[in-house]
Amino acid sequence: KNPKIDIKKSLSKINKNSLTYYQGQIDNVLITILIGDARKTLPIAHEKGLISNINCLYQDAFSPKKSPVLWSVEWFKLLKTLSHQNVIMSTYSSASAVKKSMVAAGWSIEKFPGFGQKKAATKAKLSSIMSDEIKASLLRSPTLPLFDKDIE
Repeated sequence: KNPKIDIKKSLSKINKNSLTYYQGQIDNVLITILIGDARKTLPIAHEKGLISNINCLYQDAFSPKKSPVLWSVEWFKLLKTLSHQNVIMSTYSSASAVKKSMVAAGWSIEKFPGFGQKKAATKAKLSSIMSDEIKASLLRSPTLPLFDKDIE
């Protein structure tokens, strides 16, 4: 197979069901890029059958300070409802509030090496058990999870 795949060429712009999105397929991978406020577009896309059983998530929603609603317990619960039980979510964030929000939403987390200037990043799964080290670290931290009611 060609290692240099031009994803842009495979994507088509679609306006349907009150959504604007790009969609394309490369081999057996379907790519859907929703345009707009994710807190509004994801539930509509799920309801209309556009997305479900997500296998892989990269959580890159600016920083928790700049965009806290995309790091809250409610946000991670929404992602959980859209995901396959074996989903893997990764993020550059290793903030205690983010990790606690993920755990409060039903995700198990683990630390892994960061990239660039980040020393550590976070990986979350629905189908794994957290290490005792991570559980202890979360218990020691006085930081609270982020809830919508506290940020909006």
